[in-house]
Amino acid sequence: MTARPLGYAALIVRFGLPDLGLAHASYLRPAGVMVKEQGADGAERVHYPRAYDPGDRTIDHLVFALKYDGVDLRVLRAVLAAMPEGELVEAVIAQPTGQYVRRLWFLYEWLLGRSLRAPDLTQGNYVPLLDPANYVVGSSYRSRRHRIAVNALGPAALCPVVRRTPRLAEQIAEAPALEGRATAFIETVPPAILWRATAYLYDKETRSSYAIERETPREGRVERFVGVLRDAWKGRSLSREVLVEVQNAIVEAAYAEHCERTEQNWVGRIGPRFEEEVFLVAPTPEALPGLLDAWIELANHLTRRDDNPVDPVVGAAVVSFLFVYLHPFNDGNGRIHRWLLHWALARRGFGPRDVVLPVSAAILHDAGRYDAVLESLSRPMRAHVRTEFQGHRLVVLDDHADLFRHLDFTAHAEVLHDWLARAVDREMREEVEFLARFDRAVEGLRAVREMPDRQERLFVQFVVQNRGRLSQRKRAQFAGVSDDELAAMELAVCEAFELDGEGRG
Repeated sequence: MTARPLGYAALIVRFGLPDLGLAHASYLRPAGVMVKEQGADGAERVHYPRAYDPGDRTIDHLVFALKYDGVDLRVLRAVLAAMPEGELVEAVIAQPTGQYVRRLWFLYEWLLGRSLRAPDLTQGNYVPLLDPANYVVGSSYRSRRHRIAVNALGPAALCPVVRRTPRLAEQIAEAPALEGRATAFIETVPPAILWRATAYLYDKETRSSYAIERETPREGRVERFVGVLRDAWKGRSLSREVLVEVQNAIVEAAYAEHCERTEQNWVGRIGPRFEEEVFLVAPTPEALPGLLDAWIELANHLTRRDDNPVDPVVGAAVVSFLFVYLHPFNDGNGRIHRWLLHWALARRGFGPRDVVLPVSAAILHDAGRYDAVLESLSRPMRAHVRTEFQGHRLVVLDDHADLFRHLDFTAHAEVLHDWLARAVDREMREEVEFLARFDRAVEGLRAVREMPDRQERLFVQFVVQNRGRLSQRKRAQFAGVSDDELAAMELAVCEAFELDGEGRG
């Protein structure tokens, strides 16, 4: 006998649902004790002994799923829409105050916008829709009809889920200290360096964001991107107009758009024989406006300051990564996605004001992981969408809008916490430290010989790059400098940058 699927695993098979991967999948063992397995992606697979057999009805597996597998809104929405309504009504009448049946009753009406033929509850304690010990939850409101405390992250139309894994719980607990380190460090930077350091950080973040997509921006585009990064601190609410404004600022004028796209797009690459390899099929132009409306509502909701229990970094991860999966424009989505990271953090007041944390620089050092976390959702979704190419135009044969409504962004939240830690503890410090060393080096040069500013910058650059010595090839650019002066100037640079002088021979 083989293991029989239970809970969500059974319901996916029974109703022929897309399998995008389950955080917790359950199976019934023919014999033996409970066995737990954990995959490389953190997903848990549990084999239960026969005493856990819930029965074979759909309602039995739904209750088992909520009890042992957690809350998967995507599967729940599909099953509740497809199962016979009478089966759920019967369970509600039989166990009106049972916490799992009550949750299913609420989810049916909330997710589907339908009402069950059942009277309102008048007694019993309120139970949370999501267990705060296991999920990142939003601010709560009460559904009196079901006596449920609704603490989901968003509205039913677009409600992502973030599991509170041990790792993420630890990261959330450490986030205030991380923010404190960033603020405290900036406060130690001398005023003479701070304004330059801030400018460098904005420039570095901009160039890194383009570099992630293997682009080298023209100078005008760098300045415009820096401008929208600085504007993120204004804390404006998101709207279509704001998105269009940002898109227009960061793409070439020929690719500026005035609204969300009206044609199908996708993310992929050209294969060795010029065949198209598709990684992400974005929502269709017909489905996009409704999803974008819901996303804008969600983004403003998750980034509000008042009465917001959601960790700022988790909120930024959900808002920005969901945007890139929706891919609302034909060009600039990746850069807007990374701009949204800063917009979301700025809206929550996370980090030193008017100082950009170089997250894109951290991502650039971790590009493989960035691609992997994006593909952790896009590839499974792609496997369940039928498409065909008509010439160079991708045609979507399925209505797959529901695949985007309840995505699990746990991995995305974890990795953004890691990137922010690197941005604060390495990228930002290294940039400021470089400027301080540079100033010390220039001061040492000027004690030996006065030169134009550009010559000073080049001398320091050439000596640092050559490990403490000006190369013979570059010596001609400083023909007026004597050998004794050159040696003293090289020493000044070595001392400022703590070079061992290996390149000086």
